[in-house]
Amino acid sequence: MIPEKRTDTNPKFRVPVSTNIFIERLQEAKLDTRRFVKIGKNKKAFEQDNFDHPYDADELHTWAQWGTMGGKRLIHGDADTPEMAKIMREKLPATFEVESGRRKLPQFVWSTDTDEVATQYLRLPGSDDRVGEIRGTGAYVCTVGTELDYYDETGTHVIGEYKILHD
Repeated sequence: MIPEKRTDTNPKFRVPVSTNIFIERLQEAKLDTRRFVKIGKNKKAFEQDNFDHPYDADELHTWAQWGTMGGKRLIHGDADTPEMAKIMREKLPATFEVESGRRKLPQFVWSTDTDEVATQYLRLPGSDDRVGEIRGTGAYVCTVGTELDYYDETGTHVIGEYKILHD
């Protein structure tokens, strides 16, 4: 069932150019663009029914921070360490790559022929530590162009933006 389209069309927020580029890539791959969820500046889901009623790309002007849901043929690879980022770059085909807003580590985005993809944790050989994830159905990552507020290790207030590394 396709969720009803929301009626709020008042442009309240500027949609970043990088977000529009990402939407173009989704459309080029013939992927569903009704996959966006509102998130807070802390990256947490803002609405309880986020996954049941995702927003379409043409509704992104109604909120400032967005997450992009995996699944429906879209997969996100999230590297939590430079070592995992290096391995993912070596193993994955050239793909859309985003720099995270806080740790400046990459997220990889690619399409697949499979609608449902299970989230999986990534570990380096010989270690039990999680150093990344493959995020599929039921998971989201911050959408490129999203800005987050946080305090760095010195206590300084920082605004970090998710940016395109490789298109």
